[in-house]
Amino acid sequence: MWIAGILTAVLTTVLGTVAVDALHGGVAWMGEPETPFSVTTRLNSGDWSCGQNYVVPRTPGTMPLPDAPGEEIQPDAWWKGLGAVDGDESTVEILPQGDSAKAVVLHDLEVVVTARRPPVRVGAAYRGGECGGGMTPRRFTADLDRTPPHVVPVPGKDVDADGDEIDIPAVDFPYKISDTDPEIFVFQASTRACDCSWHLLLTWSHSGRQGTLKIDASGHDFRTTPTKPLPHWWWTNGQTTWRRTAP
Repeated sequence: MWIAGILTAVLTTVLGTVAVDALHGGVAWMGEPETPFSVTTRLNSGDWSCGQNYVVPRTPGTMPLPDAPGEEIQPDAWWKGLGAVDGDESTVEILPQGDSAKAVVLHDLEVVVTARRPPVRVGAAYRGGECGGGMTPRRFTADLDRTPPHVVPVPGKDVDADGDEIDIPAVDFPYKISDTDPEIFVFQASTRACDCSWHLLLTWSHSGRQGTLKIDASGHDFRTTPTKPLPHWWWTNGQTTWRRTAP
């Protein structure tokens, strides 16, 4: 009898949980449903001469040059290995692709700021060279200083079949993806007022299921801080020292 009583209590608890979940828009078993698509992300991607600002707790005299770190390491990883924080803005490339021919609907992209601290005031701001804007078919921005920050679609660029550059109008969510029809989203978050920790939430639905995918830096929040009024230093290919530059 006592076993039957325990089973009844457990079953009542489970069914109650399912009922509550149903009231909130869907039935959830053990957290979020399995995601029917894969996502590849790249933070501040580009070559060594691209002009991303980083705030590093080092003086120019102790700051190495990014001229020969080895081909096996990505530029952003090299900077982060020095204790760098993204300066002024962070750029995240998001490449979602469905697992099957059946479409997955991507409903919304949301930015969540989890911490606001005073801007970093130790060290200096460094960047390596300048580079063009590149191809950004689906581009979005957000001002981390707003509460809450809003994700805004902005025009992008692509190339046509002849290799000519074309303008892409700003297109907001929703989007559809499949195994043969992926997307490329370029998201840029900026701040002028706080040392911000943040991540992204991508809401999706597929075959009657829905969920929210958290996008971050391998389990850690992204982090962005302003560079002013820190001293700014600049390097490009061929230079043997850091050079002082205007913010």
